[in-house]
Amino acid sequence: MVQSLIPKSWIGTTTIQFPFAVNVAAYICIWAVCLVSLYFVWKRPKKLGFLQHWTTQDILMVAIMGVLLEVYDNLIGDQFITPIIQLIPFGHAFALNDLPYMFLLMVGVAVIRKPGAATAMVFLNFLLMQLLYGGTEASVLFWPYGIMQGVFLDLFMVLRRGKVFTAGSNVFLDGLVMGPCGRYPLLR
Repeated sequence: MVQSLIPKSWIGTTTIQFPFAVNVAAYICIWAVCLVSLYFVWKRPKKLGFLQHWTTQDILMVAIMGVLLEVYDNLIGDQFITPIIQLIPFGHAFALNDLPYMFLLMVGVAVIRKPGAATAMVFLNFLLMQLLYGGTEASVLFWPYGIMQGVFLDLFMVLRRGKVFTAGSNVFLDGLVMGPCGRYPLLR
């Protein structure tokens, strides 16, 4: 009886379709947030005086960690860990399958310790995912998603003046804030 009152096109659909102009405006706003955040991550540390030059070792570490993130994210995590975690009650809801990803990301941030490192690692992971498994998602239009995952970590690092995972900081609190921010940003 109740189903007859609901149009058949509404049954089973969960996505909301916005007009084209709203989508374009939202997309432009997302890009603006990405660019302003990246500018802040780039310029603010120079004013604070804690930005060091990137070395070849830092760039190689970003590449290695980006590939490791991709290997875990789309191969090990999706194929082996997630099916096991789904057997645990509320395991997927608490993102237990993402703990190794967050650990690898935090290790990369702790080793490199430069603003922009988290964004570089996560964006490289995202680009590799697009190249290997892209299909219809292999597009520049999806780049803000990859940028936003890492830029919040870098903003946190800049706002903490680079004192993330150091001797005087609360390492547990740093990991607790940075881990979920890197894996589940606002766009997810």
